[in-house]
Amino acid sequence: MFGTPKMLKERYMMRGYKCGLLLIAMSCWVPVAVAADSAAGAGAAPVAKKAIPSPEEDYRAAKQAEKDDDLMEKGALLRRAADRGHAQAQAEVCDMLGYATAWEKALEYCRKSAEQDNADGQLALGLIYANGSPAAKKDFVEARKWITLSAEQGNRYAIIMLADSYIDGGLGLSAKERDGSDALRWIKRGADVNHPTAVKALLSAYQTGKYGLTADPGQIKALQAQSNRLFGIKVEEKKSKKSR
Repeated sequence: MFGTPKMLKERYMMRGYKCGLLLIAMSCWVPVAVAADSAAGAGAAPVAKKAIPSPEEDYRAAKQAEKDDDLMEKGALLRRAADRGHAQAQAEVCDMLGYATAWEKALEYCRKSAEQDNADGQLALGLIYANGSPAAKKDFVEARKWITLSAEQGNRYAIIMLADSYIDGGLGLSAKERDGSDALRWIKRGADVNHPTAVKALLSAYQTGKYGLTADPGQIKALQAQSNRLFGIKVEEKKSKKSR
């Protein structure tokens, strides 16, 4: 997502930026190209119309174009699928336009996707409100609403964002909210998806009794092992001395 650059590889971000610029360009030249084709065909013998692919077929073709590194074809197919109501395509078009800072169009596609209950679209829309933009003022209440809806569907990035916000602050959460039951819930969800910061926070909570937790040796041991694995910490097991 364009609002969470630390979660994305640099190459993916650059591809998103390029695709976004292509989409903006296409919004100008596609209608002209269609008009030119129509004019060229005037007076010509009628040609049998080809069946128009479904939005899902366009989306799958866009994914293939991405594998083939054909960004122009990918952008055109994604946009066509999105304009015909494909929720996941709308979310991805939103992302690409966001990378290219075309905020008004990004917001339009994000909202369409989110209102179809698409988890990626919900997260993207939440991030627009979390960061603020020329198209939408910063609104943490609205941001939490959409990010939470996305997280409820299992979107890993949304879960991580909520866990981090309850741990370190963010999304307008008050100190009281960060100590409540929702905090524990999302930190646990973060640990479930192997988010290192959430695992570390949950381990500390069991050790100190935060969030009303009681010390649980089994949980502490399991979380410590998970934390060591995620942070790349190797622990040598003590070998018992053999009796002579």
